[in-house]
Amino acid sequence: MRTLRRVFGVATMLALVVAMFVWLEHVMSQPDTKGFDPQEMGRLESAMWRSYYEGQWVRLACQTMRAEAMAYRDARGGKITEAEWQEITRQLHNAYTSLKQSLT
Repeated sequence: MRTLRRVFGVATMLALVVAMFVWLEHVMSQPDTKGFDPQEMGRLESAMWRSYYEGQWVRLACQTMRAEAMAYRDARGGKITEAEWQEITRQLHNAYTSLKQSLT
């Protein structure tokens, strides 16, 4: 009887875990594009390519880090304000400028 209860308990837990993963996969595969701004995306991507072709490595590094931070923010429900982004960008720019100066 104990063994049967234990087997039933393990099977129930496994079923719950599988159901949770199926639900998470479903939720994560449904992108929320309400906040997507294609013009802003185009502007940001063009700026990154300009930085690349002009050899502005510090600016490109800051833009790349900002893009990664935006993905981080989006994955967490967009909880970072624009003012915080501006401060993050300023700090990244200062860090990479300092790094570049130390390497030359």
